[in-house]
Amino acid sequence: ALFPLVVMAKVVKPYLISIQFLLLFAVLIMTVHGIYNPIGVTPVFEIFGGLTFKYESMVYASVMSFRILVIGTAAVLFVMTTHPSDMASALVKWKVPHSFAFILLSTFQIIPIIAREAKIVMEAQQARCLDVKGSLIQRVKNLVPMFAPLFIITFMKVHQLSYVLECRAFSRKGEKTSLRETKIGSLDYTFLLGMLGFLAFEIYLKLFMMGSLHLTTDALLTYSLFGTWIVFG
Repeated sequence: ALFPLVVMAKVVKPYLISIQFLLLFAVLIMTVHGIYNPIGVTPVFEIFGGLTFKYESMVYASVMSFRILVIGTAAVLFVMTTHPSDMASALVKWKVPHSFAFILLSTFQIIPIIAREAKIVMEAQQARCLDVKGSLIQRVKNLVPMFAPLFIITFMKVHQLSYVLECRAFSRKGEKTSLRETKIGSLDYTFLLGMLGFLAFEIYLKLFMMGSLHLTTDALLTYSLFGTWIVFG
């Protein structure tokens, strides 16, 4: 259901690059659960050393893997197709406090800034003969001279941001304006109502099948999936 949206948004190539870690994680889950999960009783095939994949364990692992891929796909698609300023503007239109919308906006913006500064610090330390290609232990030790200047730069950026906010009267009460204005139309309301209806139907099925909302691991993953759908919507 989500992958056609990836195709429609024309972000297939960057999506596949971003989802590689989750695909590796899914393969790891399939392998470990398929062999060692105690719920498995029906052998499917055996590999070296007497390790056997069980049918029930593989079904459980498949469900777990697809849930992780769904959550990851929704998150990646949201980040790739939504400008942070558009999200903040939409939240303000939905009567979310301006300060809370700004917190979300600054969170999305600070991550690429820190990543860019980390790259600059790494290149500067390499120019000072810091070995970043040694053994794993040596590379971990070399992270210390990288983190110290990175933390200082980050705090300086935040300090500068506080001055910028005060210069733009961030703490002033009243209606705020935005450089990027987001329009919420009938299609948005229809989509949100459809998502809420689908969520209500899923909760009804869960109550009908289980009798109550038990906070088992399976249920928590399901509710996390519901939450991801809402955020994506």
